[in-house]
Amino acid sequence: MKRYFAFIISFILLYFVVQIGTGLLLTYGYTPNMFSIDGNHSQQVEFGFVSGLPLMLILLIATLAHFIAQKLVKS
Repeated sequence: MKRYFAFIISFILLYFVVQIGTGLLLTYGYTPNMFSIDGNHSQQVEFGFVSGLPLMLILLIATLAHFIAQKLVKS
C-alpha cells in the first residue's frame, strides 16, 4: 500500500509540473497576429489538433513516477 501511495503522489506531482511547464512554454511562444494583410480580423478561436502525444506523455510520466516511487520506498 505504501508503494501505491508513493506512486500516486509522484504521478500527480509530475503530471502537474509537466502541464504547467507546457502551458508556460506555449504561452511564452505565442505571437498574436495583430495586423493582417486584408484587415479582416477573425473572431474564430483555434485550439490546435488532436494527436497521440498526450497519451505518450502520460505514459512517460507514469513510468517516471514508478521509478520515483521505487526509490522512495527503498529509502
